[in-house]
Amino acid sequence: MAFQVSPGVEVKEIDLTNIVPAVSTTNAGFAGFFEWGPVDQKVTVTSIDDLREAFNGPTTANANFWFTAANYLSYASNLKIVRVIDGALNAGNSGGVLIKNVADYNTKTATTDSDWQGNHVVAKFPGGDAVSNTTDGIISGNSLLVSFSNRSSFTAGSRTAGDFSLSAGQTQGISLKHDLDFLPVGTTAGSVNGLYADRFVLGGQKYAITGVSAETFGSEINIAEPGLLTQSIGPTVGSIEWKYATNVDVKTPATSSNGTQLGVTNDIVQYVIVDQDGDWTGTPGAVLEVFDNMSVGINAKDDNGRSQYFRNILRDSSEYIYAGFQLPAGFFGKGNGLPDRNLSSGVTFGLLKENQYMSLKGGTSGSEPSDFITDGYDSFADAETDDTSLLLGGPSTGTTAKNLVTQCDNRKDCIVFLSPPKDAVLTSTDVVKKNYVQAGNVVGYRTGVNAVELGGDVNYASTNLNVSSSFAFLDSGWKYIFDRFNDVFRYVPLNGDVAGIAARSDVTSETWFSPAGFNRGQLNNVVSLAFNPNKASRDELYKNGINPVVSFPGQGTVLFGDKTLLAKPSAFDRINVRRLFIVLEKAIATAAKFQLFELNDRFTRAQFKNLIEPFLLDVQARRGITDFKVVCDETNNTPAVIDRNAFVADIFVQPTRSINFITLNFIATRTGVDFNEIQSLGGSN
Repeated sequence: MAFQVSPGVEVKEIDLTNIVPAVSTTNAGFAGFFEWGPVDQKVTVTSIDDLREAFNGPTTANANFWFTAANYLSYASNLKIVRVIDGALNAGNSGGVLIKNVADYNTKTATTDSDWQGNHVVAKFPGGDAVSNTTDGIISGNSLLVSFSNRSSFTAGSRTAGDFSLSAGQTQGISLKHDLDFLPVGTTAGSVNGLYADRFVLGGQKYAITGVSAETFGSEINIAEPGLLTQSIGPTVGSIEWKYATNVDVKTPATSSNGTQLGVTNDIVQYVIVDQDGDWTGTPGAVLEVFDNMSVGINAKDDNGRSQYFRNILRDSSEYIYAGFQLPAGFFGKGNGLPDRNLSSGVTFGLLKENQYMSLKGGTSGSEPSDFITDGYDSFADAETDDTSLLLGGPSTGTTAKNLVTQCDNRKDCIVFLSPPKDAVLTSTDVVKKNYVQAGNVVGYRTGVNAVELGGDVNYASTNLNVSSSFAFLDSGWKYIFDRFNDVFRYVPLNGDVAGIAARSDVTSETWFSPAGFNRGQLNNVVSLAFNPNKASRDELYKNGINPVVSFPGQGTVLFGDKTLLAKPSAFDRINVRRLFIVLEKAIATAAKFQLFELNDRFTRAQFKNLIEPFLLDVQARRGITDFKVVCDETNNTPAVIDRNAFVADIFVQPTRSINFITLNFIATRTGVDFNEIQSLGGSN
């Protein structure tokens, strides 16, 4: 504290209101295979509707991943998902190209074609036809058509450089369709697809262009509309209109208000995104998005000071596309400016010689990325930067599952939920195996032995979950569900449900309550279980740390165990104790950070103890612990500890245990016998 050297009043504010903060326990993480959405980027979803919006619906190829996430979201409302791919590509107008997410897009430059492989427009995310799936109604970038224009109409009879007009004797021609290039006057063409063709406007009437034929004087193109008279574009009659001119509010050529202020002409460009094949909406040709007031100038701003540059707007606002490699100069008419430059005085941007209609193609989902799933989970590896308490394993087994256990062991504040392999409980054709075979397989997978020796039929000697960890939880199998999005039944792993039950228990009870049992362990949306273990099977499973999920007649489907995968006998072999200590350690460690660089004296130690004890008393009152003691004094902060700039607090905790085994003793006695006397003699033993 500084000393005052002259009379005065100095005001100081000292904050002694530190508390032990609440910590999150229901944030879950998951990495999986999806048909759409950003890649290698965490996306938080809060409901099944959010899941569909971000990653689209389930397919045969990704159902195990998709429904793991969906099942969790039927219990809880906070799931961070990382999409992982193997060979997937974004659809583009020239072919497939990989752009994983916005960060990946920002690293690519519009002036480097190698980044875009000739694509001027690309789908927002990788995705195409699902692997091994032909019936689920795939939504992908391959269904998209992107049309863009900076001139809504081409007027006949007023030819200027770069315009498309007709006058007698000319052979200039008019572009009617993106893939026909030019239609020279005098050339006979077949039917022009009305879906892509521009429209002919005459006397306020609009006619879809359906055919082209030559006239002897070489100056007219006949345009026939079924049910209407044939009309013609002559030297000074009519105009050709952009097919989507009525979808935009701004008629082009046009100049933005920012461009007008800077002395620029014709900087407005308009994009329309269309569901060409109907995969998104069910209606081929339906307009999905319209962007009608964008500028080709890099520095363009709207009236609110926001970027009006078309690449930025499409990047930030479109759900379907990015703008890719810039169009070559040959696409534009006369002018002294091309897109992707700053707005500056005297610049006139060239108009497109033809309105652009680009069908996207080459998008693919790739194959199931089993070898890369661990890479996705790496996003959750750092406890300092990622606040995740539950990891969903989905269909991950063997080496991948072991990697997830190791990740949680290293974090020490997260539990991974896993299921046995599908082949442990079902045949390759989804036929349910015999109960004893299933039990042998699941135990063999857990212990890392040939399950044939245990009555099973799969050798898990090399692919197994033979680990010991209190940060992992293994259930007993898979469940049969109805996929309402595709009108089919499917088997999916149970770990999404089990993690969801744990998250739900946090809300309805406390983190340190066991999620198992009839009160808190009920599963949602179960048609049947692939493996419904009987009592003998449950005994074998449970002694090996496998938590049975059981359907009881008239009582629902229930999680019937709360063991972690810790092999040694310990309080931490129960999930409620492990999660209790995660909460205690995480909360107290957060509070302890504020002791760093303070003085290690009696005041600081007493302050820390007085901070922790009320927190533990609250947990005790909420039935988390039965007793505790905090030691933070000279006995553990010895001179040697103080001299090495350390601070030590010992926190002793007696956790509350869950009831796993109930014994009911019924004792028959003779008439008139005193029950208290029998009890005192040990009559119930």
